[in-house]
Parts: sequence; structure tokens; C-alpha cells
Amino acid sequence: MEPDSPTRFPHWIFLGGLPIHLLERGKSPAPWLLLRTVIEIDQEQHPLAPGLVELPLRQLCERAGLNAQLLEKGLKVLRKEGLVRAFVPEHEEETALFQILTPLATPIPLDQIANAHPELSQSTHWPPRYSTPAQPDGEDLAASRLKKINRVVELYLDVFSMRMNNLVLEELQLIASRYELPLVEKVFQRARQAESRSLGWIVSEIRKETKLAAKAEELKKQSTTSAL
Repeated sequence: MEPDSPTRFPHWIFLGGLPIHLLERGKSPAPWLLLRTVIEIDQEQHPLAPGLVELPLRQLCERAGLNAQLLEKGLKVLRKEGLVRAFVPEHEEETALFQILTPLATPIPLDQIANAHPELSQSTHWPPRYSTPAQPDGEDLAASRLKKINRVVELYLDVFSMRMNNLVLEELQLIASRYELPLVEKVFQRARQAESRSLGWIVSEIRKETKLAAKAEELKKQSTTSAL
């Protein structure tokens, strides 16, 4: 069996029995189709290491071959199994965020897979992608990250609602981990003025601002190069 490479779908996930496990848990292929699609997009967006997947909900549905209702049912199973964190907007044109939780839990443990397939475990790509925990933050970075999450939670409570649950907190954590705080604060204040009450609107507006800033920076670099 050919060892996995960083650009190839991690074959150990199949060997770990996750597809059939999710089929049994969800009584539907939707959970596996969704997870596989998110993994594929993550590899495209973050070739070196797992990251935060970001794309319009409509595109995710189209790539997974699922409508919004089936995607929601599949996500419910993935969350229950502890495989992903996600923010899914109400409207298909708005931006969805997904993060694969590592180490990815498979019915057959990684050490058993390695024993059964030594050609994989002896390759340069072992341990494979998604099989190891994310690197822990240092104390200073962890404190800074927690402070940022708390600020985003404050913005949500102040602008949107005093109601909070674990699902909303998960979504706010993803927003805090993906975007710069000044930009998040700016868009939340804009939401207050627009009387918007949608986190999907918040993420889409932040994404627009990020693209505009990147384009402006690129034009600035081109202008500087031309001047030289």
C-alpha cells in the first residue's frame, strides 16, 4: 500500500473504520460525506497542517452533494462524535467555518492500524495528518487567546443577545481564532447600527473586509514595485 502524502486524502482514516462508523451512527451517508469534504478542503486551504476551513455554505453543500438539511443532520453527528467544531450560517451565501478536531477519533486506534500496515507506519509521512493533537499554546499565547475569546463573547452579548449556550460559544471561539480582534469589533459595531442579529452576517462582512484589505495590500505592493 502506498504511504499517504501531504496532498493525498489520509488513507489511515479509511483503515480506522470511520466511514462505516459514521454511516451507522447517522443512519445516512451525510456525516461521512460532510467530513470527507471538509478534510479535502482543509488540505487545499492548508497544505502544511490542519487549519480552519472557510467557504460559503452553498459551495460546501455542492461539493459534499448535500442540501442544507442533510448537511445539518450530518454535522449533528460529527459534533456528537467529537470530530469537528463548526459555524454554519442561516443563509447559503454566507460563510461557514469548520475545524477538524485532532487527534481524529477512529474506531480502530492508530497503533493497531500501524501494526496491521507497517508499510504506512514506516513511511516519512507517519504519524499521518489529523492523527496527533494540535500543538499546545504557550502560557502567554493561551492567555491572549482566552482574552480575545472573552472579548468576542462580550461583543455578542452586548450587540446580539444575553442568551448563550455551548453551540454559540463554539461558533464564537471559531470566529475569535480566525479573525483579528479589531476587525471583529468593527463589524460587530456595524451590526449594531444595521440592527443585524445574524452571526452569519458578521462572518460574511468580516470576510469581505479581509478580502478588501488583502486586495489593497496587493495594489500597494504593485505600486511600490512600479515606482522602483
